[in-house]
Amino acid sequence: LSKTCPGAVEVDLDLTGIDFYVKEDGTGKGTSWKDAMSPDDFRYAIPRVKEGATFHIAAGEYSIYNPMESSSDEAKYMYVNAGIKFIGGYPADAEDQTAVSDPTENVTYLQSGSRYHSQYPIFVITESAKKSVEFQNVVLYKATVRNTSADLESLIFDGCKFYYSTSSDYASVYCTEKSNAVVSVKNSLFFGDNSDYNAIKVLNGKTVEIENTDFCWYAPKGALFDIEGADFVLKNSVFTDISCQSL
Repeated sequence: LSKTCPGAVEVDLDLTGIDFYVKEDGTGKGTSWKDAMSPDDFRYAIPRVKEGATFHIAAGEYSIYNPMESSSDEAKYMYVNAGIKFIGGYPADAEDQTAVSDPTENVTYLQSGSRYHSQYPIFVITESAKKSVEFQNVVLYKATVRNTSADLESLIFDGCKFYYSTSSDYASVYCTEKSNAVVSVKNSLFFGDNSDYNAIKVLNGKTVEIENTDFCWYAPKGALFDIEGADFVLKNSVFTDISCQSL
């Protein structure tokens, strides 16, 4: 697929594959670490890859916005149209395919960016997404995830950190009334200081499972969780400096 988007390096992307590799200084087609794609191509590829694809993302800061939209209001929506996986925490200089994800040593930020700095990005999982969408070992800085798919089976966060991630949506993780997914959050962190929003808001679904996750949340006008249409399981988690009307 030959494409052009603002600021992107001219490459022919084959988006029929399963594994894609991303670096801050990438200039390739994303087929390996040595051929890693650029952040611009990463933004272009997210809505276009097929079910089951995985993005392996090296340490660095990646601004998330829709490069095909000229309006800042529309550009903040990054559409996820398939069940895909985002894995961060790889070394910034990864060359070997055996490189291991280690977020304690290598931090991957998916964040609001300088181009549309006033708009915080929202990963919107659309009706086209089916089996599972997973975020692993990434920091979502001023970025949120919203599931609108009735067919998505699971929404998974493992080793993720959410910082100030409620400024543009109802919650850091938000499942609408259409959702029927299992929401799984493990080994993660939610840190926020927005007075009106939730860390996790699920209006419908099967189960919300939270395990080994830390919460530091300032929301004096709201609640930490808003779970209305799903079973709620909470295990081995830590709550620090919580200021909410209710959990």
